[in-house]
Amino acid sequence: MTEEDNRHSGGAKFPTLAIGLLVVAVFWLLAELKWISVEVIWIPVILIIVAVGWIVYSFRKRG
Repeated sequence: MTEEDNRHSGGAKFPTLAIGLLVVAVFWLLAELKWISVEVIWIPVILIIVAVGWIVYSFRKRG
């Protein structure tokens, strides 16, 4: 499906990257402010899981 087809079908893409970054940033900020206790290891793990999910989705969508 091309970008033009996507526009005509009204299929605006969901801003997954923006929402993912927002969630990570909020948790990171709350941890820095000592409002919540978050182990630093979880931030890279979450980013890795999201990235792998996007890669798998991208390959499934193509083929």
